[in-house]
Amino acid sequence: MLKKTITFKGFDDEERTIDLYFNLTKTELVDWSADSDEGIQAEMQEAIRTKDQRKLLDFVKELVFRSYGIRDKDGIHFDKS
Repeated sequence: MLKKTITFKGFDDEERTIDLYFNLTKTELVDWSADSDEGIQAEMQEAIRTKDQRKLLDFVKELVFRSYGIRDKDGIHFDKS
């Protein structure tokens, strides 16, 4: 699990600091890879090699979408809904 603390200005222009959590299990990575014809690693390497900014951006967006979640206070549950 990756924890990232960020500071930003909210809609009311007040500065806020929050902790964001990201996690991908092995099962989730295998599932994501199965959705890809070439595998996610090969697709990413090809996008880097060809400098395809759209594919790189799509990859990062998908990575954040699949990994971001809210950690419960009990430290056991991680909700990605």
